[in-house]
Amino acid sequence: MCVRHRDHEQTGPSFKTVELIVEENPWKPRKSSVTERIVRLRLGREEARVREAVKSAGRRWNPQDRLWELRRDEALALGLEARIVEGGGR
Repeated sequence: MCVRHRDHEQTGPSFKTVELIVEENPWKPRKSSVTERIVRLRLGREEARVREAVKSAGRRWNPQDRLWELRRDEALALGLEARIVEGGGR
């Protein structure tokens, strides 16, 4: 149990709050965020099938950099590791 005292000097009320722990479970960190990181891909204009697969994965086109953006694990699942662009576009 944790007790806190809060006073508001300007309006006058004083509060005493209590925090109760109802349940305790072991903490499990999320899976590596490296696989969930957004990567950028360069695809050729003639690669309509690959572009459609990327679109189907729900990812988006970045017109400013002329690159597709999707999660790293999705890019790897589609076999697009070699098309990942590090750094800036164009």
